[in-house]
Amino acid sequence: MPVGQVLMTSPKGFGFIKGEPAIYFRMRDADGTPVHGENVRYDIDVIHGRPRAVNVRVVDSAALEECARVFGKA
Repeated sequence: MPVGQVLMTSPKGFGFIKGEPAIYFRMRDADGTPVHGENVRYDIDVIHGRPRAVNVRVVDSAALEECARVFGKA
């Protein structure tokens, strides 16, 4: 699962995630709505011929830093 950062989210739960190597459109999920600046993990699915972020989950920043410290940057 790639890691990215939420760029913006609408009140209806749609938005954009800055990931590598692109910016992905985020569909509404049942897990809630991440807010601007939060780090998230997501899957990429191709919907209507375009990549979309699905199964979006918020990730704790401290957990990402600890993983980078232990395993190195990916």
